[in-house]
Amino acid sequence: MINKPKYIPAPTADDLERMENGESFADITAGPIEKIIKEALGEDVEEIEELTEAQAIEPPKKKRKSKKRALYLYIGIFVTVMSLIGMVFSVNFIASGIKSITDNTAQKNYFSRYIYPLVIVDVPEYTEDSKLPAELMLRTAAWDIIINYDGSKYEN
Repeated sequence: MINKPKYIPAPTADDLERMENGESFADITAGPIEKIIKEALGEDVEEIEELTEAQAIEPPKKKRKSKKRALYLYIGIFVTVMSLIGMVFSVNFIASGIKSITDNTAQKNYFSRYIYPLVIVDVPEYTEDSKLPAELMLRTAAWDIIINYDGSKYEN
């Protein structure tokens, strides 16, 4: 750690005269600081008490609240509540949109509409539908009509 030398101001002409009269240089340079400290600590307590008594603290006057401030308050509360409701619904809307994209419910319903009748009839494996027995195809068509009945497709 480097020791920095203390800053000592250069003596003025008055300081040199005081030094010739027998005062030490340390007393001369510390003099102004000591005066300030002595003046700060040497205050009379009675003067301070007189000053505080003269300045009596008055209670603050009650301000009349205007109707305009109350209106602004209610509008602010209303806007805040509506903003919170809007944020909740926005988050819910985004979450349901993401869920519907990842769920593929529409595609599952589409496949189940065509595959479910085949599962009920228990069709064996096949490569071409023309090689399936006619009875199997009729049973599957009957189950399709039973499950997915749409009166507009068929004429009576």
